[in-house]
Amino acid sequence: MTTSRPEASSKEQADAAGGFPLSALFLLTALCCVLAALAMQYVRSALAGELHWEILLVASVVGAVQGMILGSLLGLAQRGPVTGMFVGGPTGFVLGAIVAPLCLVPVEQLSGIMGVTIGGSALLIVVAVVIRMVSGVKGSENTEHLP
Repeated sequence: MTTSRPEASSKEQADAAGGFPLSALFLLTALCCVLAALAMQYVRSALAGELHWEILLVASVVGAVQGMILGSLLGLAQRGPVTGMFVGGPTGFVLGAIVAPLCLVPVEQLSGIMGVTIGGSALLIVVAVVIRMVSGVKGSENTEHLP
């Protein structure tokens, strides 16, 4: 008795090739652009003299360490010890270093931060939807990883 296997998804093809889909690179690039726009908010404040560089550095280091711990723990719970620690830790480190100094930005710039955050979130959603539409993956086909 033979069963025909349906066409492999892009994730299965990427896993078989030992890499990741090119669409993930586009989404990652969009995420990096959003994070860079967020980081420019406190860099702009520091260049204008509203924030001291030393305080930004301390906030960035503290955020990086806390992000690394949180990312490692979340990765450990989601992916297991090796993958979780080596993927979640560095990811949390970078995100914590970028996002933590946003707490120090003056109140006058919060509307700009909110605009960048909402616009960046919309950009990520649009990029993900376009990638999904182009790749031909339907919503119900990509739920095998859900519990």
